[in-house]
Amino acid sequence: MRADEALPALLADEQAGRTKLWMADTDWAAYGDLRVRRTEPGRAEIALACWHVYTDLARYVGNNPPNDAETELAPEGTAVVDLALTVGVMNDLAARWEAVGVPRPLDNGSHLAVVVPLPTS
Repeated sequence: MRADEALPALLADEQAGRTKLWMADTDWAAYGDLRVRRTEPGRAEIALACWHVYTDLARYVGNNPPNDAETELAPEGTAVVDLALTVGVMNDLAARWEAVGVPRPLDNGSHLAVVVPLPTS
C-alpha cells in the first residue's frame, strides 16, 4: 500500500493511527512506518520513516537471506532508516496534502513529521 492511499483512512480516524507500508520488486523491498495523530482541531500530524531491504540473488547465494527483523524498525526489528527515501516521500506527501510548515524530525530521530489540514469532506 502506498502512503497517499493509506492517509485518507488514517486521517478520518479521530484516534491516532499507524500502518506499515511496503512495495517490492525482485531485488529489493521498501517499507514505511506511517503514523497519524490529531494535533488540534482541523489538523493532524503525519510522521513517516522509510527503509529498504535488498533481497537479491547475491544474498541468497552468500547464504545470508533477509530475515523478518529487517522488515521492522527497532525495537521490533533491525531495520535502519533510509533518510534520503524518507525525505523524498515526506516532501511529496507534504506537497500533496498542503502541509503547514516543513517536515521536521520527531523526538525519536527515525521519523519525519509534518502537520496537514484534515480533509473537509
